[in-house]
Amino acid sequence: MAALAAAEIVAPAVGNCNRTCAYGPFMVFFCPSILHWRFCYMPPKWLLETTQMERPIFQPVGTSVEELDTPALVIDLDVMDKNIQTFQGYFAATVAKARPVVTSHLCPQIARRQLDAGGTVGGIAVTTVGEAEVFASAGFSDILLANQVVTVSKIRRLCALAGQTSIGIAVDNPDNAQQLSSGAVES
Repeated sequence: MAALAAAEIVAPAVGNCNRTCAYGPFMVFFCPSILHWRFCYMPPKWLLETTQMERPIFQPVGTSVEELDTPALVIDLDVMDKNIQTFQGYFAATVAKARPVVTSHLCPQIARRQLDAGGTVGGIAVTTVGEAEVFASAGFSDILLANQVVTVSKIRRLCALAGQTSIGIAVDNPDNAQQLSSGAVES
C-alpha cells in the first residue's frame, strides 16, 4: 500500500508563525497542518523555550529507527491499517456506523484512511475548533465538534468554518444553543 510520503512522516516544517498569539511569534516545529494551528492558539510556555529545531529532518522511507533524528513521527503502516480494518470491519457488518474521533492522532492522512476503510457515517469528530479548522482545510466535508463552544471568538471561528464545510456541534445547555444560534445569525 502506498505509504505516507517520507516528508509527511518525518520532515517537520520550520518557519516563523505569521500569527500573533499570547506568546508572540514562534517556530512551527512539526506537522505544519495540525500542530501549527494547535500551538498558535494555545502554545505552552515550555514550547518556546525548548523546541526550536535547527533544521528540518528529511529521511527517506525505510530508514531504520536507530538512524532517525528526533523528534520523528514513525508509523507502522501495516499495523495501523490492520487496526483501522478491524475497527471499521465491525461497523461495516452492523446497522450502526462509526464517526472516527481524530483527536488522538491529529493527522488528516490517517483520518482519510479511516474514512476510506468504510463502516463510517462519512465524517469525523474533533474536540476543538482549531482541530475542525485544520481538518476542514484538509478537505474534510463532514465534521462533528464533540465538545461545547462557549467563547465569542470560538463561536465566530466556528460560524466562519460552517461556510466551508458541514459542521455539527454537541450542545448540552440551552443557553449555549442560543449563543451558537446568535453567532450564526450575526455571521
